Amino acid sequence: MRLEIKVDKAIPRLAWCVGLVRGQSVAVAHCGPWVESAGGGIVEGVWSGDFAAGRFDEAVTFWGTGARPVDDGILIAASTFTINPVFMVRTGDRLWVSNSLLRLLAHSGVRLDLAYPYYEIDLMTVMFGLSRYRRTIPTASGDAIHVRYATNLLVDRDLVVHERSKRVPGPMNDFDAYAGFLRDELTRVIANGADPARRRPMKPLATISTGYDSPACAVLAHGAGCREAITLTTARDAYVDRDDSGRRIAETLGLSVIEIDPYAGRATRPWSVEALFLAAGCGAGDIIFASALERLAGRVVVVGLHGDTTWAMKRRERVEDLRRGDPSFGSMNEARLEYGFAVVSPAAFGTARYDAIHRITVAPGMARWVLPGTDYNRPIPRRIVEEAGVDRAWFGQTKMAVSTPHAGTGSEYIPIANVFAPETVARFESFIAERAPHRQSWRRLKHRALWTIFRSYKIGWLLRRLAPAATADYILWKYSKPWATQQWLMPWAVAELIDQGTILKPR
Repeated sequence: MRLEIKVDKAIPRLAWCVGLVRGQSVAVAHCGPWVESAGGGIVEGVWSGDFAAGRFDEAVTFWGTGARPVDDGILIAASTFTINPVFMVRTGDRLWVSNSLLRLLAHSGVRLDLAYPYYEIDLMTVMFGLSRYRRTIPTASGDAIHVRYATNLLVDRDLVVHERSKRVPGPMNDFDAYAGFLRDELTRVIANGADPARRRPMKPLATISTGYDSPACAVLAHGAGCREAITLTTARDAYVDRDDSGRRIAETLGLSVIEIDPYAGRATRPWSVEALFLAAGCGAGDIIFASALERLAGRVVVVGLHGDTTWAMKRRERVEDLRRGDPSFGSMNEARLEYGFAVVSPAAFGTARYDAIHRITVAPGMARWVLPGTDYNRPIPRRIVEEAGVDRAWFGQTKMAVSTPHAGTGSEYIPIANVFAPETVARFESFIAERAPHRQSWRRLKHRALWTIFRSYKIGWLLRRLAPAATADYILWKYSKPWATQQWLMPWAVAELIDQGTILKPR
C-alpha cells in the first residue's frame, strides 16, 4: 500500500490521523507540521535506530508513534512502553487510526458518550499491564474506540488489524552489561532525535529531582550528550519536606538547570491548557508540567518513569507485562502532541528482561549501594548516580512525589479547586449544571451499591480468587471511589476542546 501524507498546520504539531478505506491501496495521513517523514512513512518521537531508514517499529526502544506502508498494508507502531498509545475507530468502510484521541474524534466525526462516567477509569487500566487493560472505550454512536499500547499493528486492505510483537533486548547478566545497554540505547535515541535529516531536530533535556530515578536517568542523559535539565522544586502537600529541587545534583553532573515551581501560576492557567491534560484521560496528574510546556517544545525529555517498579529491591509482579504502579505521563499525551516533544525514560528500557534486572538489583555485589536502616533502596540507580560523583546524601533519602491527580491517591477525590484554575472549575461546573450527567439514577445507584460492597477487604479478596484477574482488577478499580461529578472531567474536556471548536492551534 501507499501512504499519502498531508501536512496541516491547523493540526497539533506532532499529531497525526490516518484514514484507510476498505479495498483501496492508498491511505491518507493527516499530520501536524512537526511530524517527520522517514522511510516512506510518518513518525513522531525517537528510537534506537537510524532515522533515515524509518524502521521505528523494529527498534528495541521507541518512544513515539508512527505509520509506514508495507507490501500488504499499513504498519502502525505505538511506543515500546505504555505511554503514546494509538487509537482506532471504524465508521462504515473506513478505519481511522491516530496517536491522539482528540484528532481521532475530530477526523472521524465520532463523539464520546457524555453520559458515560468511566472514561478515565477505563484508560487508567493501562496500569494493570498489557494483558489486563481495557482495550476499548464506548462512544455515543456505539462505534467502539480501540486503544493499543506497546505493539505494532498491521492494517491490511480489508481493514483487518493484525497485532505484531515488539523486539526485546538481548541478555543482561550483570550490572555492567545492563548499564551498558541503558547507555547505548539512550545514546542512540538521543542521536536519532538530533539527526540533521529531520525536519525539526530535537535536543535532549533531562529532568531531575532528589529521588532515585530521575537523577540516574539524568546521569545517563549527560553521558549521551545532554547538557540541560529542569527540576520541579516542590513535592506535593503530603510530604513534610517538600523541597524536591535537584539543582545541586544537576550542577555536579555538569548540567545547566532551571528550577520550576509546579504549582506556581495555577490560578491564571488557561482552561484550554488544563483541558489538554484532562482529555488524555489518566487523571491529569502530569499537569504539574503545565508551566514548563514551552520549555519542553522541540525536546527529547528524559524522565525517571517506571524506576519505582523496574529498580525496586522487592520483586514486582508482571513487570514484563508492563504492569505499572501509576499512570504517570499518560495524561501528558495530548499536551505533548500539541507542544511538540518526546518523553523518554531509560528506567523503562528493556523491561522484557525484568528477571535479569531484578537479579542484578539483589546481587551480593550491589550491597554497597544499599542504605542501612531503610526500605527506600534502589541500588541500581544509586550506583549509577554515585559513580557519577554525586554525594549519596543528596538523593534517594526519602520517598517524595510531585504529581497531584485530581482522582487522588487514596479512596477519595481531591476537590477540583485544589488542582485546577478557577476558569477551568467554572466551565466544568457550568457543564455539570447544564447536562447533569451525574443524576442518572440507575447508574448512580448501582455505583453506590457496588462501591459500598467492594470497600470490604474480604469481598475484594474473594473477588480476586473467583473472577478472572483482569475482571477483578477492573471492578475493584472502577468502584474504588464514590460517585462524583469529577467522573465527567475527561468527557467534558474532550467535548469542550472539540465540539466548542477550541482545539488549540500550533503556536
